[in-house]
Amino acid sequence: MTAQISDGIKLNGYTYHLLGGQGGPLATPDFFGMESEMLSTSCYRGYHALYELLNDTLVLREFTLRETHGRYVLIDGVTPDVFPSQGTYRGLRLLIPFTGTLRLGFGSIRGVDSVRSRVISYQLVIDFVLEQGVVRTKRDRSEEVAEKRRRFLTDPFAPFQTPGDDLN
Repeated sequence: MTAQISDGIKLNGYTYHLLGGQGGPLATPDFFGMESEMLSTSCYRGYHALYELLNDTLVLREFTLRETHGRYVLIDGVTPDVFPSQGTYRGLRLLIPFTGTLRLGFGSIRGVDSVRSRVISYQLVIDFVLEQGVVRTKRDRSEEVAEKRRRFLTDPFAPFQTPGDDLN
């Protein structure tokens, strides 16, 4: 299966992969009254987003999608750059009122990156708890993930072995 494009979150000048989370909302075509279709084999859902944690606030910076009907609406007053198969909104500064937990990963590890969507594929893993788009707490999970990665790589077929995606 082709690796899928993940959403990104800029933090302190670096772009982290959004590995998962619980809560909402995040930016989707529905969020803006649009409908997406497959963008490519690396983007089945038809869209991807780049956010930024700016002064501990979640802001949408870029949004790319293939709109099913070719109807690209203004987002935050921005018109997209439209190419034959997609539209990309750049220079956005739209507050996203996400409430819940987001898990970010940075620093893909060679030899583990074939499972890039897995938590163990990253050197740095951080959970952020947000309320209405504002960071309330953050927790560095990197040491826990390193231990799970070590156990998984030692014996990936051990009973009840997980790739670290089960962090609580």
